[in-house]
Amino acid sequence: MLFPYRCIVMSKTFTCLRCDRCCYFVCEQELPIVFPYEKRFLIEKARELGISGKISFKPYEVYRVNEGREYVVVAYKWIIRGYCPFYDKTSRACKIHQVKPLSCRMYPLILNVTHNAIHVSEACCWVRNNLNYILSSNPADVFQEEIKALLEAYILFINYINLIKDKYGDLEKVPPEHVKYSKLIDVDKL
Repeated sequence: MLFPYRCIVMSKTFTCLRCDRCCYFVCEQELPIVFPYEKRFLIEKARELGISGKISFKPYEVYRVNEGREYVVVAYKWIIRGYCPFYDKTSRACKIHQVKPLSCRMYPLILNVTHNAIHVSEACCWVRNNLNYILSSNPADVFQEEIKALLEAYILFINYINLIKDKYGDLEKVPPEHVKYSKLIDVDKL
C-alpha cells in the first residue's frame, strides 16, 4: 500500500539557548584556549571597553626551541574567574560575538589537540537536552557552524607546529609551569 504523504526527515542543529554556561568558569580545565593573535586582540578589545584589568593569560601550548634558549607559545589559556569579562549579564550575550575567539565559536565542541580528540561539553543546556540525538547523529550535521571553527583552529594549530619544525627542526613540548617567561616568543611572531 502506498501512502500519499511525503516522509520528511528533520534534523536538528545546535542552537544556543543563552544559558550562560559557556561564559562562566569555575575551574582551570574549563578555561578557553586562545592563539597568540587572539590573545592580543582580546587585550585590545578589553582596553577599548575599559575592562583591561579583568583579562589575563598564561602560556598553555609551549615548545622549547633553539637548543633550549627560547620558548615558542602556540596557545594561551585565557584566565577567567566567574563570568567572561565580555559577557553581558543583562542581555545574556557576548559583547564581541562577531569577533570572539575560535574556542568560543566552536563551543560546545572542545578540541583537544594533545590527544587528537573532539569532545562535546555537557555543561551546555542544549547538549544535555539533546544528548540522545547528538549521539545518534553526525556531529558535522548537528554542529554545522561550530565544526567550521573547530577545523579552522585545528588547521591553524597544525600549521603553527609545522612552522616551528621548519624553522627549528626538532621541538620539545614543555609543560607550562617549566617555561621561562623572559624567553617567550609567540608562534605568529616567528
